[in-house]
Order: sequence, then C-alpha cells, then structure tokens
Amino acid sequence: MKRQMLRGSVALLLSLASTGFAPAPAPASASAPGHVSVAGLRAEYLNNPIGIGVGRSRLSWRLVSDVRNTVQSAYEIQVATSEADLARGAHLVWDSGKHISHESVFAQYGGPTGTSATRYYWHVRVWTAAGDASAWSSPAYWEIGLLHPSDWTAKWIGTAPAPNDTGETPSPLLRHSFQLHGHVRSARLYVTSLGLNNVYLNGARVGDAEFTPGWTSYHNRLQYQIYDVTAMLRDGSNALGAMLGDGWYRGYLGFDHARNLYGEHRALLLQLAVSYDDGRTERVVSNGSWKTVDGPVRSSDIYDGETYDARLDHALRLELWHWTSIARAKHDQSSGNNLNIDHTSFGRACGPTTETAPTPRRDAIGAQLSRSLCWYLRSRPGDRSG
Repeated sequence: MKRQMLRGSVALLLSLASTGFAPAPAPASASAPGHVSVAGLRAEYLNNPIGIGVGRSRLSWRLVSDVRNTVQSAYEIQVATSEADLARGAHLVWDSGKHISHESVFAQYGGPTGTSATRYYWHVRVWTAAGDASAWSSPAYWEIGLLHPSDWTAKWIGTAPAPNDTGETPSPLLRHSFQLHGHVRSARLYVTSLGLNNVYLNGARVGDAEFTPGWTSYHNRLQYQIYDVTAMLRDGSNALGAMLGDGWYRGYLGFDHARNLYGEHRALLLQLAVSYDDGRTERVVSNGSWKTVDGPVRSSDIYDGETYDARLDHALRLELWHWTSIARAKHDQSSGNNLNIDHTSFGRACGPTTETAPTPRRDAIGAQLSRSLCWYLRSRPGDRSG
C-alpha cells in the first residue's frame, strides 16, 4: 500500500510539472545572509573628476549584492586629503558617522568647504535593512577647480589692438618658454579665452576637445578647462603655446550675420600650477612676457570656416607643434600685449565637449555629410602655389 501511495505521489508531481503547475520554490528571504559591496563612486555625476566648481560636492554610489531585494538602511562616508590618511582613517577632513538613510545618490558632503585646487579622497560603506555591513569601498576622489577670481594670478594677453580688429584677422599664436627644476609630482593647466583656443605643450596638443572654452553669455560668465599635464612636462626646458580663433565671441553670429556681438579683441588667460616631489610649488602664467605672431590661419569663423595658408608652415614653421617645440627659433616673435579685461565670474566647463572623430571611409562620407558636422580638410598639395 505504501509503495502504491508513493508511486501515486510521484505521478501527481510529474503531471503538475508537465502542465506548468509545479510548486514554486520558496522565495529568497531579504534577511538571508549574502554579500553586499559598494561600487560606482561619483562626485557631481562624474567619476574621479578634476576641477569640480563647487566647495561642497554631492556624492553617489551603487550597491552590489548577490541577494535580491537588498536595500540600504544607512551609510558612512569618510574624506581625507591623501589616500594614505583615508586608508588609515587618520587626519580625516570629514566622517559622516553612521547615517540612517536609504539615499545613495547626491549625499551631501558635510565637511568644511573645499579649498581651490585641492584633491579630496573618499570612500563609503553601507548597512542593509537586514543589518549586514559592507566593507569600505575602493577609494575615489574629486578635485576642486579655481573657485574664486582671486585664484587666478595670470593676466589676459593677446595681440596689440589694431584699426581692423572688428574684421577678419589672422589667428594669433602665443608662446612662452620656461624652466622647471625637479621631478614634477602633479601639474594642472587652467585655460580660458575670449574666442576659441587650442593649447599645445612641448609640441603636443593638450586635450582633445574642440571649440573651447564653449559658448556662454561672455559678459556674465566664462567657462574654463582644466587639464592634467603632469606627463607632458619635463625637468629643464619647456614651452607652452596657444592659438586663438574668433568663435562665437567675435565671429559672425545670428540671423543678421553680424560680427563682434560680445567683443572685438581675442585674449588668452592661462595658468599652469606645478607641484614637485619635494613639496615645492610653482606657477607659470600668461603675461606680457609671452611672444606672439600671426599664424597660418588667416581667418576663422564658426559659420564660414577658416582660411589656412600652408605656405607659412613651410616658410616660417608656424604650425602649432613647431611653434611650441622647445627648440623654436625666436627671430619672428613679438611681445604679447597685456589686456585690461575685467571678468569676475568663471565657471568650470561641464557637460559633453566637441571632440575630433576618426576620418570616415570614402563610402561613408555621404552619410556623414547628412548630419550636422564640422570637419578638417586634409590634402596633399603639389610643389607649386595655387
């Protein structure tokens, strides 16, 4: 009898399974033991950003767990000015303590207001609703930019004013050579301009963004870019250079095709902050000691494109990588001109930038031109002009 009952039970279970009515497995308990960790640390939306424009950043992270329905019930954040102090839990700038909260997005940093040009390291750990605690996350950081106009010791420079400044004029090249003495631990380049800028250091392009510093209401707010140029510097001789273009600032703009809506004079503001291994610091800034010359770009405009005279590259070696090489000859340089420009509101550039895309294949050019694009034309001219 028992064997018949057992066979009947097995047959019933097999029948239920074949019709999709098999008993569901017991749901996993939210309090079941499991591992939780923290990843995806961000400050002001960004992963390890350089140049945050606020003194109190908002911090976010993501929970990782192998248990379903894992919910955060509390967190603790620690912040220090060095990764070593953070690892030891010593000399902390801020410790939130165990803070009861489900929030893991935009947790407000609650320590002292951050200092310009300072990097802050942080990590976070969490507790779940089941009472499980994570380990400390891997460290992340955010670095503050220049928060105050007084942080800029550089001077606005450009070419000397001329009678035809309101019209199309060649894009100026500006250059400065300088000496560094010791091994560089870190270096930050802060750059903005009235008009557009391309910056080179020791013959190499700095960054890959185009149309910097971007389009803003220039009379009220001017964006700047920050670059980590530590690896581009060397002990001994170095050279910085920039080319300025009209851009939205003084180029043609609007339905009336008018010029100079924001101003007439292109200008550069540049500041290089260098920190050495032995604790020394040094600044290289734009000022009247820089040299300038008209470059091979004879005119440049957002809407009308640019006119480029390659003969100047051949005769005077004015291409930017030549212009900013350390061995650059000085016979064709004139002194830069300090400009009396009063800008009291600077903002760290944020959001996506315009970058150079790879050259498309020939059979894809038609599809590319159907989009709104700007491009450089590459050609191989012959020996003769024309």
